[in-house]
Amino acid sequence: MNYYDMFSQQIIPILLSCIISTLIIMIIVAYSSHCIHREPNLNYLGC
Repeated sequence: MNYYDMFSQQIIPILLSCIISTLIIMIIVAYSSHCIHREPNLNYLGC
């Protein structure tokens, strides 16, 4: 079976979902790294 036609029709949604999920993971990792390596502040109860 040749899936090239189906793949070529769906390349934009595939690439878009990969880019969006990569950006979401990068934001989550950056935020958690910021929370782990931040200066301790006893007055602030968040992150």
